[in-house]
Amino acid sequence: MQIRIGDKVKFLNDIGGGTVVSIVNEKMVHVENEDGFEIPVMVNELVISNAMNEADLLDEEKDTQNTAIEDDSDWRFQEEIPDLKGFVEINIQENSVEPEYHMALIPNDIDAPITKGVQAYLVNDSNFTLLFHFSKRNGLYYETIESGTLEPNMRFNLMELKERDFEKRPSFSFQIIPFRKRNQELPPFLHKEVTIDPVKLHKEGAFIKNDFFSKKAYLLQLNDPQINNIEQALENISQKEIKKALKSQGENKSSKKIMGAIVLQNLDMREIDLHINELLDNTNGLSKSEMLKHQLDTFHQEVEKAIKDKVKKIVFIHGKGNGTLKTQIYKEHRKRYAKYTIQDASFQKYGYGATLIVLRK
Repeated sequence: MQIRIGDKVKFLNDIGGGTVVSIVNEKMVHVENEDGFEIPVMVNELVISNAMNEADLLDEEKDTQNTAIEDDSDWRFQEEIPDLKGFVEINIQENSVEPEYHMALIPNDIDAPITKGVQAYLVNDSNFTLLFHFSKRNGLYYETIESGTLEPNMRFNLMELKERDFEKRPSFSFQIIPFRKRNQELPPFLHKEVTIDPVKLHKEGAFIKNDFFSKKAYLLQLNDPQINNIEQALENISQKEIKKALKSQGENKSSKKIMGAIVLQNLDMREIDLHINELLDNTNGLSKSEMLKHQLDTFHQEVEKAIKDKVKKIVFIHGKGNGTLKTQIYKEHRKRYAKYTIQDASFQKYGYGATLIVLRK
């Protein structure tokens, strides 16, 4: 019995089935099950169930050896979902380089990617299994779109982006935890905000040949090594070093004086602590609204100063608290600085108590 891409199959030794989406070799194929996950299966453990192969089923007694074949003329090759290629049987690649995670966009029509829409994928180019959460940013909220587990060196179809989704630059969030069955060290988790500029999708060469899909794709690497190095460097800076740097610059506190910005010269990033006790020596007699106003005035002053100084990124430390200050920061951002990207700062360094604004790339 011959098995082709597109065949509907049932598992002989398990419940359920799915669709054959790629062929590893004549003895093994990848089957996408009802939950949307791809799993490698030996062809002799499958039975074709779609009506297109009734003739094969009738000849089963004559042909007891199952084989997988590629047939370019087969109608099932006309699927819109691109075929994944190049992965080995158990999805683990020898001599694998540093792990890479990508968001891939596959146009339904490469000549009209915006009007015809694109398919968005998460690509796991690593030997780690990923726990992932994918959401869309709507104002102050994140709307969950997909979550689940992604096996090593596989991809997952997240959603279809249609023309209406590109009316504004859509913003998405990825949270990724990589793991293995056994590992000497726990690899770091990833939180990445991605904003898609539809103008870039119209540029010549935006969609390129790649190792993950048979069709051209627009690739966005989520774990950018440069960004990871910046965050790692920030984690290595202790509070004592920060205080020592301030002292050496002669930053003497006085009543109601704004704390000087901490400038990381090699990273072109500023870190501002908005805790009221860091801004003022004495808060006696001040109401909560007055203290909040002072914190927001500091926020505006530091953003304007950072823009003038051409700083790339600025982090505001506000703590978790009841979320009032963070909410106000986001409101002020929408009013005056909406053209700049805003997101949570590194969870590893700040927990959930800081906000990052990207002023320039």
